[in-house]
Amino acid sequence: MNTHMIAEPLIEQTCHLTIDDFYTLLDEHEVLVVDVRNYDEQPVIDGFADRRLPLDQLASYLDELDADAIVFVCQDGTRSAEAIALAKSHGMVIPVFSLEGGITAWLRSKE
Repeated sequence: MNTHMIAEPLIEQTCHLTIDDFYTLLDEHEVLVVDVRNYDEQPVIDGFADRRLPLDQLASYLDELDADAIVFVCQDGTRSAEAIALAKSHGMVIPVFSLEGGITAWLRSKE
């Protein structure tokens, strides 16, 4: 893991990633995408997220998450922003981000 390799402007900006920044981060770094929606939420998108950890269970698994950066995703970006706060409150030093607009925005970008 090499967190200092993430571009400084990206780390210094807000923790919310636009779709374009999300794709750039995926292309250039080892990124773990964590879906924090509940298990029964739709749509289920195979291959989009590396892990599915509902927000109410996330704290129990934070020590297992390891990558250059972590991008939390949910339906619209609200719970993924909460996931950032949770991760930081537990002392996570890996850069953490929320996908702005969530899976809904990602699906729109595919149209």
